[in-house]
Amino acid sequence: MPISFSTGNPSNELGRFIAAQVERDKQNHPYCESGSLAAQIRTKRKLFGKRGDYKYAMRYVYLLNSIKFPEEYYVGLTSSIKERLRQHNDGMSTHTAKFRPWKLVVFIGFVDEVDARRFEKYMKSGSGREFSRRHFRLRG
Repeated sequence: MPISFSTGNPSNELGRFIAAQVERDKQNHPYCESGSLAAQIRTKRKLFGKRGDYKYAMRYVYLLNSIKFPEEYYVGLTSSIKERLRQHNDGMSTHTAKFRPWKLVVFIGFVDEVDARRFEKYMKSGSGREFSRRHFRLRG
């Protein structure tokens, strides 16, 4: 659902939401501009598109499983799942080219890129691999 940003007074509900998000982003995003609320909203627009449409900012952590080699799987991060799966299956990724073709097992969407990167890192850890094996019925 698109959310339009208002450069007006942050006394309305949307203004308070934006102000809270910008404050949180200052902590998490080094590229967030500091200064006036209007400058911070411009930064949000750069991240989410002119209309503030959150679909532009979605990041997906995805899990692929090799069809030829069922014990091989790959965890990645992207903003376009269809395009990234095509790239993996076309051999455009050196890490996955030798195990193609790939099928998508699961993907999880995040609005916040920092959260997505943290989850991707977890999924690539030993605990995350075990989680994937157990919950997504992977071999290996």
